[in-house]
Amino acid sequence: MRLRTIPPVVLYVAAVTSVGLALLAALLLLARTTDFDLRSEALWLFATFAVLVELFPIKIARDDEEEEITTSTTFIFALLLSGGTIVAVVAQAVASLIGDLSRRKPLWKAAFNISQTTLSLAAAGALLEGLAGVPRVVGPAFGTGDIPAILLSAGVFFLTNNALAGAAPAL
Repeated sequence: MRLRTIPPVVLYVAAVTSVGLALLAALLLLARTTDFDLRSEALWLFATFAVLVELFPIKIARDDEEEEITTSTTFIFALLLSGGTIVAVVAQAVASLIGDLSRRKPLWKAAFNISQTTLSLAAAGALLEGLAGVPRVVGPAFGTGDIPAILLSAGVFFLTNNALAGAAPAL
C-alpha cells in the first residue's frame, strides 16, 4: 500500500493558517478591556473603511483574467499606529472575513487570509512597540521621532505579508 503524498502547497497553507489562527486566539485571550477604546472615533472610522474597501475591491484585468485588490491595509496600519496590535489584528480579521464571505470564497481561503495578515500585523506591531513604544497610552500616539520605526514596521508588514501570500502560488 502506497501512502498518498500531500502537495507542499496544502501543507504550507495548513501551517500558516494554524499558526496565524493560534496567534489570533492568543492575542484575543491576552487582550485587556483597556486595549479597546470603543469610544474612539478614529477606531470606528478606520475599521469601517477597512470593511468597506474589503467589500468593494478594485478590479484589475490581467492576462484575460480579472484580479481583485483591496486597500484595507492603509486603514489597518492607521489602526496599528493609533490603537495597537490587537485592535489592528481584530479589525483586519473582521474586515477580511466579511469581504471573503461576501465574495463567497471558501472558508479555508478566508482563514488563510486572516492568518497571513495576523502574522504580518503582529510582526509589524511587535517591532513598532519594541523600537518606539507606539502607540502610547498618554499623549499623542506617535511623534516625528517615531517615523523611522514606523517606516521599518511598514516594511516588515509589507515583506511578511507578501512573502506569506506569494509563497502559496509559488508552491
